[in-house]
Amino acid sequence: LLWRLEGLEIPNPNHFAGSEGSTGGGVSILSSNMITNTDFFSGAFAAEYGNALSGVFDVNLRKGNSERWEFALKAGVLGAEAAIEGPFSRKYKGSYLVNYRYSTLELFSLMGFQIGGSVTPKYQDLCFNFYFPAGKAGSFTVYGLGGMSSLGNSVVKDTAKWKTLSDKSEFAQKQLVGVAGITHLFPLKDNKTYIKTAVSYSYTDNGSSDDTVDYNFNRFETGNEKFVYKTLRATTMVNTKIDSRNVVRLGIIYSNIDFKLFSERYSYLSQRVEGLVNHTGNTHLLQSYAQWKHRFNERFQLNSGIHFLFSFINNKFYAEPR
Repeated sequence: LLWRLEGLEIPNPNHFAGSEGSTGGGVSILSSNMITNTDFFSGAFAAEYGNALSGVFDVNLRKGNSERWEFALKAGVLGAEAAIEGPFSRKYKGSYLVNYRYSTLELFSLMGFQIGGSVTPKYQDLCFNFYFPAGKAGSFTVYGLGGMSSLGNSVVKDTAKWKTLSDKSEFAQKQLVGVAGITHLFPLKDNKTYIKTAVSYSYTDNGSSDDTVDYNFNRFETGNEKFVYKTLRATTMVNTKIDSRNVVRLGIIYSNIDFKLFSERYSYLSQRVEGLVNHTGNTHLLQSYAQWKHRFNERFQLNSGIHFLFSFINNKFYAEPR
């Protein structure tokens, strides 16, 4: 599944997404207060989307109110959040929008109320979108989102209550996700063509650990994982409306991916901790596309094109007709 924000691929924007190959996550880092027009495609999708198999979530952030200052507070099962938005000044149409959220269950836990058993999910997230119109130079947008989440359990201190292996086992899972970017939208004088350029940097750090505890409360590691990705991405796209029925879009996307992958597990067969993955590296991904949308009438339209992808990690070139 491909996640995109403001035209560029981003890491999975969900808390508790876990490590490699695990679930998609339980709580979205993106508050609904921040999102405007968003497209979801399952199965077939247009040529501008690549590096995905099952579907695409293409998310856009809304602009803040450019007329007056607003403030909002909201509390629910997913979290307590605060948002602020408004113009930078009365004479300038630029605006800002900031939203912060904190886990409701953790707030109850801090107050002494235990809800949901011994494992309390902890998370918080921040998202912002700053809009800067620049007259004939178009407009600029500076955006970002970040989220931290963790959960885990500790063994019961009374060893008399230990009956199974899980009673004397501990686990911890932590996740850190951050994305920051800038976009430039430049409309040409013909009012039919615009150029959109974007640059972003993302960081993810997903880790987990498992331990067992003996009757002297000494801890023995049974599992440890840590997956870190640092990615720089850039894209340029040209969109032109030929007439009321035909739109053509061309673009190129570049990604520089720095990764550090580590995983080890205790083997009950060999009675020792065995390394599964321990690899650090850097690679690039280059994509380009051309697509044409033709509207036959109000009910029927054709999206066609081709997507090219070159993977530097294996020096393979892929062409995908759409």
